[in-house]
Amino acid sequence: MSGEERNIRLCLAYDGTGYSGWQRQPEARTVQATVEACLKRMTSEEVTLHGAGRTDAGVHALGMVANFHTRTSIPVHGLWRGLNAMLPADIQILKVQEADPRFHSRYSATGKAYRYDLYTGPVQQPTRRLYETHVPCRFALDQVLRCLALLRGTHDFSSFEARGSRNPACTNGRGAVRTLFHCSCTPDQSRKAGVFGFWAMVFSATWCVIWSAPCCWWPGAR
Repeated sequence: MSGEERNIRLCLAYDGTGYSGWQRQPEARTVQATVEACLKRMTSEEVTLHGAGRTDAGVHALGMVANFHTRTSIPVHGLWRGLNAMLPADIQILKVQEADPRFHSRYSATGKAYRYDLYTGPVQQPTRRLYETHVPCRFALDQVLRCLALLRGTHDFSSFEARGSRNPACTNGRGAVRTLFHCSCTPDQSRKAGVFGFWAMVFSATWCVIWSAPCCWWPGAR
């Protein structure tokens, strides 16, 4: 059944291990395409899902914000239940909301936060290899903290871009300049470290280019 157009906001979490990133790609399994296929089954519409960002292959998300437009009359609770029933276990919808017509998950976002889990012991548990980076050498926290202090603030990250990757039609005038307003490296209090350390490295930024993996990602949006 069709009616007035609605703007629906989703918050979803996923394990990116089995996906070639967020963005839809030909002949590749992606998070965006997987969710869009379920939305099409539910609404009988060709739905385009707009993500707040584009995670790379193997990157996980704790709270990706996305939105889509639809004329379906299915209530938000029905969308939430239906999507979670159809989606694979490595993608789940945390919340579904009606959004203001002007809301766009990408352009309304205020920033991103990345978390990198590090383990500094000599041998890593095989079951953790996809979810934490193994650092078997001496982990010099004092040096790490000094480096993080240098990253805070506003910087031009164009040297981390692949040549020709920036869209020349982009008109926001910001280029590769981003602001990191929080960088930290702290013990992961949720796990018993014993002799060796489990560390959580967190970056919060205004659309910052981050160059490490594996990681978990979640955007701030309003």
